[in-house]
Amino acid sequence: MEKAVDDVGDEIEQLFKQSATDKILIQVTLKNNKVYVGFTDKIPPPQETNFLKLVPVISGYRKSETKELVFTTEYFEASKIYSESKEKYTQYEMDIILKQDEILTAGVFDLEIYNTFNQD
Repeated sequence: MEKAVDDVGDEIEQLFKQSATDKILIQVTLKNNKVYVGFTDKIPPPQETNFLKLVPVISGYRKSETKELVFTTEYFEASKIYSESKEKYTQYEMDIILKQDEILTAGVFDLEIYNTFNQD
């Protein structure tokens, strides 16, 4: 019998399932302060691997002292650059595989809310 994420998955696995089923963006901060915002379209059976896939939309980092979020890469733009340079990459081939125990924090990401609280 296959295990269900809702029944036995940990909180990170449940968040990734929510992203896959509801098509919502999630933000993941890694222990090295790298940040990815994206979504997932597939999750492995719960508690069978330590790795999760994220399709990145934006990435950046958190400043060491203030933990302020700084975005550095928009993957849509990056995929356009790759395709224009005759490379064979698409946005979906830029998936990130995250080691689950390297995730420091994770949660739903809403760009409108982010922009509301991060106006210059």
